[in-house]
Amino acid sequence: MEEQNQNQVNSNTREAVDESLRKIEEYAANFRRELENVVPPVKEFIVKHPLGSLSTILGVGVVVGYLIGSSRRND
Repeated sequence: MEEQNQNQVNSNTREAVDESLRKIEEYAANFRRELENVVPPVKEFIVKHPLGSLSTILGVGVVVGYLIGSSRRND
């Protein structure tokens, strides 16, 4: 009897894991499609404006670094 209950629990767990995996794969496929639509225009912009893109990236890096550093200083 106990073994049958354990098998039922294992079966339920497998079903839950399989369902979660299916949802994750679906989410990843949707995310991949969205990225494929976003990357080409961004790449084209970077090629046309390399210095402006570099400046923007450096500025964002400085701001993120400051924010991360300030949270560590507060701790």
